[in-house]
Amino acid sequence: YIISYIGVERYGVWAIVGVLTGYFGLLDFGISTSFVKYISEYYAKKDYQKINQVVNTGFIFYSVFAIFIITASVIVINPLLDLFNIPLGLHNEAHFVFMMGIIIFGGSNTTMSFDAVQTGLQRMDISNKIALAVSGLQIAGIILFLKAGYGLPGLMINNMIIMAINSTISIIISFKIMPELRFHHIYFTKEMFKKLFSFGYKWQIVRASILFMVQADKLFITYFLSIGLVAFYHLAAVIAETGTLIPLLLVSALLPAFSEIDAKGERSKLIEGYTRITKYLGLIASPLFILIIISAPQIMMSWMGPGYERSVLIIQVLGVGWLCSVLGGVRSVVLQAIGNNRGGHEHSIKHHLYSTIWIYGRCLWHFNCIIIFCLIWLQKVASGITDSPGCFY
Repeated sequence: YIISYIGVERYGVWAIVGVLTGYFGLLDFGISTSFVKYISEYYAKKDYQKINQVVNTGFIFYSVFAIFIITASVIVINPLLDLFNIPLGLHNEAHFVFMMGIIIFGGSNTTMSFDAVQTGLQRMDISNKIALAVSGLQIAGIILFLKAGYGLPGLMINNMIIMAINSTISIIISFKIMPELRFHHIYFTKEMFKKLFSFGYKWQIVRASILFMVQADKLFITYFLSIGLVAFYHLAAVIAETGTLIPLLLVSALLPAFSEIDAKGERSKLIEGYTRITKYLGLIASPLFILIIISAPQIMMSWMGPGYERSVLIIQVLGVGWLCSVLGGVRSVVLQAIGNNRGGHEHSIKHHLYSTIWIYGRCLWHFNCIIIFCLIWLQKVASGITDSPGCFY
């Protein structure tokens, strides 16, 4: 639907903006990864003072961080557009879209600590309802702006409006479900910042590896080939990643629960939970991905119509990789819950190596090296799955 209004090249620009803003997020030292863990732990201990310190310290840090990345983006925007071969006719639009993307990214980060309150208190029922309602508003906004002729800039304006609505709702709900929550600068403490930083930076290499694994391919495709081909890849990635939505709903609820269990010192329950939930994930995810892989030609034809056949094989290969990745997802959650990233750096280096080999192979061989691509994907995710039991010892 969106491509029919803005075209393949502008859709590619939209995808690239999402990738670049994600890389800007790596400059935060991983502070956000600690919010849910510590809110869960302190809530289990009824230490509301500490929870207020986590929320307010996170808000103030990300407010400063937003100013920093917006300022930095003004400096690097033009070199980035030149680096990724954005057509001259799209430079003005791409410039506006990129800056809007950074502003949206920075603004949404400032309220992440409030979002974490809902997850940390294990109120995913509320966060899921909010996400569903906001998604409906976003779809309605997309249709409205595209039909009004605002094109790609209109999509970003819509995202800005949705971000503001979502952030406002999140803050209101956080105070409602936790009356002890306070919002004041006096709760910002250097000690809490050091604690959040100490936990977060240890996971930053792992986080960077995951982002590189999932997103860097689009940048290389743009650099070596063209912005238009990113659209075909992005469409395939959207379909393949759809199979992760239901399993990830289950995984997203694990971090606060596992953090609370670890705070109580009940390590045997962690091991039991890891084993059981991994089996459940296999039962849920395997049929979904098998259906996506088998039905890829029909999905693309019914969704996009003729002319997008090159996305079919990409869907099938990505589907195999994402299935294996989902099966190893519980491991990462358990490691994060117990604050242990031992082995994470080693796996991250492997992920970077495999991903780099695959990306260069794909781009330079013009999407023909599918077998090597598949093997690298399987090697990459298998390294995390086979070593999963070792994370407890």
